[in-house]
Amino acid sequence: MPDQRCITTEMPRLEAVYVAVDGSIKAVYHDNTLLIMSADGSSFTHVSPAGAKTVQLCEFCLSRSAPLLTELLDFRNQHVDVPAVSRPLLQQLQRSSQTFTLHFPITYTCWTATAAEAFQQGLVELPDSTRIAVLSKCGYARIMLEYTGLRFAVRYPLLVAHDPASSSYTYTWQLQVFSRSQYPARWQPALAVAWAVADCAAHGFRLHGSQQHQQPQQQLPRPFADLTNQHSSCGHLAAPVQC
Repeated sequence: MPDQRCITTEMPRLEAVYVAVDGSIKAVYHDNTLLIMSADGSSFTHVSPAGAKTVQLCEFCLSRSAPLLTELLDFRNQHVDVPAVSRPLLQQLQRSSQTFTLHFPITYTCWTATAAEAFQQGLVELPDSTRIAVLSKCGYARIMLEYTGLRFAVRYPLLVAHDPASSSYTYTWQLQVFSRSQYPARWQPALAVAWAVADCAAHGFRLHGSQQHQQPQQQLPRPFADLTNQHSSCGHLAAPVQC
């Protein structure tokens, strides 16, 4: 009787990702597999090492393509303004307990208008000697600025699912990284106060009441009413692309 042998296929290893100005993505894998994603993140073209092309919708992709798709969507959403959410990505987030549910929507974040307000309200953090972080006044988001001022990261709740029947909104914490020379306009209020805080810290301003060496807050956002402050700068959160 012939031996029964299990044939396993090695998952292609991601080697490089290229992000175009319009948001389209090209991923190159170690075995010469290519994944080319549309600008809105709703579809992609899979090119096998032999050159065979398959065009798929992200929402209904083949199961064998799902691991590559979710990996690429995760990278894309960290660097492109408007995140894209598809069924495979949502399922992965839920399996890894990275989602939470609220019964009210979060549509924008509020930031203090000045660095002085941020210091006085204890919204400034010093994670280490190379970065400064500022929490949003509403408690929904966090911006972290490198002391070089060249890059910054934002962390905020991203809507990934909505059930009108139960009025429930499912979110995940989304991290995005941008260059200070080119970033989405909606983060301008956050960057302005973070830059002002960094300038104050560089000139010896003491962190009265601020928090040092503290991890990002994990509690759920506070009530939506906390956003009503006419003296704060607000940035609207873009709705994700639902594939």
